Amino acid sequence: MGVNILEMLRGRREARASNIEELAIRLAKGETVPPEEVETWLEQTGTDEAMLQERVDALERRADLLAKVSAGHKAQARLDKIEAELADAEAAVTKAREAYLSLRAKHDEPMILLGAQVREGDRANDLLIAPENLSHVDRERLAAARKAAADAGERLSEVRRSLPELRLNLEQAERHHADVVDLAKAHRGNADIQERKARAENAVKTRREKVAAAADELPRLQAAFDEAEAAVSRLEDELRR
Repeated sequence: MGVNILEMLRGRREARASNIEELAIRLAKGETVPPEEVETWLEQTGTDEAMLQERVDALERRADLLAKVSAGHKAQARLDKIEAELADAEAAVTKAREAYLSLRAKHDEPMILLGAQVREGDRANDLLIAPENLSHVDRERLAAARKAAADAGERLSEVRRSLPELRLNLEQAERHHADVVDLAKAHRGNADIQERKARAENAVKTRREKVAAAADELPRLQAAFDEAEAAVSRLEDELRR
């Protein structure tokens, strides 16, 4: 039988690898090993740097893989717990939804009837103050109260609408006045220009007063409108009883 060189070398390589395993483990764990000791190991075991590096790299890879496996197991345990919590919550939601649907089915018909009664009551409440259901005196009282509220609201709206225009007119008058003042300074002896200046000053004064009057009037008009609306509500409540 011939010599099997492959088997002979494989056995020697395996023996050398076994001889440096302890050193490779120490290095892979991060232990600081003096270079002289490493060289001694290599000499005594008949191995080289490449073989040692190969074992260290393999051990480091295995350590990394084992760490990931461990982390995966921990993550799976946490994931299982979360999924169990979610499943419980989903079951609670389903149960609550079923209870709601059951309750809704129970009350569907009564709710329809009650809703119709509410709407009918609202219509009746409105009809209580319809002209045909009031005495002549009460119709007149309600019409007068509503007209007073409408008039107050219209007056309030008019002043609100007028303010922007009044302010714009004031700004225009102020710009014109500024121009005329400059002109009057340059022509102090011109009576016509001085008269224009006086008219411009008067226009500014008049328009400023209008703006101030309208702005001051707004709170009073708002209060009057609010009171008129409240009076209508009080009278309507009275007439519904």
